[in-house]
Amino acid sequence: MRAYNEGNSTLDATKVVRSKQYKYIRFADKDGGIAYEQFFDLTRDPWETKNLINDASYSLKINEMKEALKKWDKETEIAEPVDPPAGKKFEDDDEIPGKNRERQRQKK
Repeated sequence: MRAYNEGNSTLDATKVVRSKQYKYIRFADKDGGIAYEQFFDLTRDPWETKNLINDASYSLKINEMKEALKKWDKETEIAEPVDPPAGKKFEDDDEIPGKNRERQRQKK
């Protein structure tokens, strides 16, 4: 499974956990709570047209993916976006704060 964060800040973030077959998406509200959730069976619905979040037959898999996202949240430092110093642009991932920490964690 893979988890990732999308959005401009931790408060309006969209967080996603996906496996080869399933995808769970959590949309946060402005206060950081859950505004909306989606769950798709990518094998049966590769275009993600039918949200299965309320389908009881998928409840075990949905809960598993929610737990995976909670675990990822705990293991990953999520920080507010960082602006580059005045007059400078981040040209390379190595210059983005937190990227080197992320790489160091992956090496462990």
